[in-house]
Amino acid sequence: MPPTMNSSNFHAEKMYLHQGDSFSFILHFNGVPWPNITLFFNDEILISYSDPDLSPISLSINNFTIKNEGIYYARVMNSMGFVETNRTELCLLQGPSFMSINQQFNSVISIKPNQTINLIIPTIKTNSPDPVTVIWFLENKILKQSFDTNILNSNLTIHSSLQKEHITCLIENKYGEIGYYFKLEFLQAPYFLLTLPKQLYVELGENIILLINVTGNPIPNVQWLYNNHILDNRQYEYHISHNYILHSLIITNFTLTDIGNYSVLVSNSENTIASETQILLKSSQIQKKIGFS
Repeated sequence: MPPTMNSSNFHAEKMYLHQGDSFSFILHFNGVPWPNITLFFNDEILISYSDPDLSPISLSINNFTIKNEGIYYARVMNSMGFVETNRTELCLLQGPSFMSINQQFNSVISIKPNQTINLIIPTIKTNSPDPVTVIWFLENKILKQSFDTNILNSNLTIHSSLQKEHITCLIENKYGEIGYYFKLEFLQAPYFLLTLPKQLYVELGENIILLINVTGNPIPNVQWLYNNHILDNRQYEYHISHNYILHSLIITNFTLTDIGNYSVLVSNSENTIASETQILLKSSQIQKKIGFS
């Protein structure tokens, strides 16, 4: 007689267990000749019973953890054939988590002034039939709150008038929570806090420092020019200095060949600006050169 299953608690659905719970699968069966029983976990043999003496048999799981999550089923087989139980997926009740195990928990977004943006969190998963709460915070103020039983993602559209530097999305249920953090970097064209003087009168042999103070986002690129020719940073590495928003060009032991127009170009993705100065000899120096005392 082919094997038969009289009853079992293998159900074709997900079953949710708490951390530390105990659970037993129970199987009643019959058949002639007396069947063999094989229990499977994620399609791999967990245990086999050869000619078991009694029906029912049981599989007990004590102190349930995430390692026990998976699909369980049993096969009852003899020489006349076989039958299988439903496949039951055991799941650990958990707080929300990201689908990608390598997912970072924050991102930096560059935006233009007055730009409306749409923020999207990475795809998440929940091992729980219970509702999930999604809360968006701007600084410490709740801007949006929603509930969903099987959330995969969430988004927030923010008008420029509401934008803050730090925005947080919190996803939580009764078993835990996860947060995702956005940092907004506002793009800004470069602008000078300190420009070059229009003209600079110097003496021969003097050490000259041309200094600018400039800001912008992204951090601007700075290039110095002499008579419209770019000064090579490698050639002038001891004379050109960049320190956050302060940039300088140093001319040591000023000579006649250093007379001319000096300019600086400052640029980022948003704009390019320039400042220029003309370096000239002081009148007393000119008189000495042409023989006047």
